[in-house]
Amino acid sequence: MLPATGCESGTPDAGFVSPHSCESYGCNRPFAALDACQCNADCQKHGTCCSDYVQTCKLGQKPPGLPAVQPGAPQPPSKPFAPPPKSFQPPPGPPPPEPPQPPPPGGYVNHYDHANPLRVGVAPLRSNNYFLVIGDWGKAFGPGPCQMAVAEKMKQYITMQKAHGKKLLFIVSVGDNFYWSGAAPGSWAKQWANVYGAWDPNSPLYQVPWLAVLGNHDLGNTDPFVLCPHVRPLGTFNGQHYGSHQFNADRNPTRPDHGCHDPAVAMRDMARCRQNTSFFWLPDYSYHYEVPEASLEVISLDTNWHAVGSFGGDASGHGQAFASCGGQSVVQKHFLAVGKAARELLQARARVNTASTVVISQHYPGHCMKEVFEAALPPARKGQVKVLCVYGHTHDQKCDGNDPETGVCTMIMTGGGGGCCGPEVNLGGFSAVHLEDDGGFISDIDSEHVRLPFGQCSWAGMPHPPPANLHASPSEVR
Repeated sequence: MLPATGCESGTPDAGFVSPHSCESYGCNRPFAALDACQCNADCQKHGTCCSDYVQTCKLGQKPPGLPAVQPGAPQPPSKPFAPPPKSFQPPPGPPPPEPPQPPPPGGYVNHYDHANPLRVGVAPLRSNNYFLVIGDWGKAFGPGPCQMAVAEKMKQYITMQKAHGKKLLFIVSVGDNFYWSGAAPGSWAKQWANVYGAWDPNSPLYQVPWLAVLGNHDLGNTDPFVLCPHVRPLGTFNGQHYGSHQFNADRNPTRPDHGCHDPAVAMRDMARCRQNTSFFWLPDYSYHYEVPEASLEVISLDTNWHAVGSFGGDASGHGQAFASCGGQSVVQKHFLAVGKAARELLQARARVNTASTVVISQHYPGHCMKEVFEAALPPARKGQVKVLCVYGHTHDQKCDGNDPETGVCTMIMTGGGGGCCGPEVNLGGFSAVHLEDDGGFISDIDSEHVRLPFGQCSWAGMPHPPPANLHASPSEVR
């Protein structure tokens, strides 16, 4: 759990739901050795029940949880709410429908185009291609000084790599993109395009594709109906409702360039259509993206099902969203369905795998499900695929696990994008992953080229004392 800092109260609101509870885990969840407590029929016999087991699972009607984290994977740390600035006033929001409509029958289905719709170009020599990974970058009501500093470091890195003949393919964004102030029309420029130079032809990051997923702080508050799109959809695609202000424009009319794919609209409204967000790619909660010319695939998964109690910026924000949705149980049910669809997507991609490098992107430590992917590979592909897990949530830059044979980092924590909050932001930065000609990759996670010097900035503008375990000199992970 992140410590309380000068920009946090350190005490959750009364509506806080502990991530180590049956309210978060769900009931009848299989035994999980890495969970802090259990929520199944055997827990009372073994004395391992969560404190709310009787209230939630015996007296309540909590829906069942998803499968537990695989043994050997690190347990995701919980993160307390970072309250918005005192000047923040939650938007009034519409009153909840009377009564809310039920979710559509059946499971969730992800709808998207996977065949390189952004036309990512590839250098002929595989080892001349690379991509960046960043998380927890979009400071609420930002931009903030750390986000700006990390963005400048990214531009410098890209310029340096270009001078060596290296081609940037895309940026993987592992969640907490805009935080709880939301991706409103004005925030696309203020919190994203102007910071990274996405609309500036002179910027190294001009129109570079971003492959994004949602984190817990992208959900709730000013983007409430992403929690229950059937209640008040922004758009409908293939018969399924969508409610996030971050989703692609074909199911989200709040993007500033909505409709600009139509040449007539683009000519009639040129100023608005110059605000091109089409290369910030978030077509659904989960999706995959193939670049076969580089033998590379990104599988982006929504794993927010286990963190419903920490959605939004604070308890008042997600509490209001829960009320608008018809209760937390409605939200939990939706994200359980989304999580089940994510797992099924991961297994389906493994069964037809052809890429030598597969990147599994999602928001939380411990929820990559690499073992699930590898177990679903056909026998002929086992041992032939290099799998890289990337995630954020904790505001740090480090390697969480290496390949035992090669020593290459295969578990990248990269939550130091500068968006929030306390001393961890002093370890701000991003990660760079370079492809190799043998089908593998190497990663730069904590060198001076990708990580800010300690104490260069902090979320509140004041540097913090260095943590005791900070390495004296960062080194490149190979």
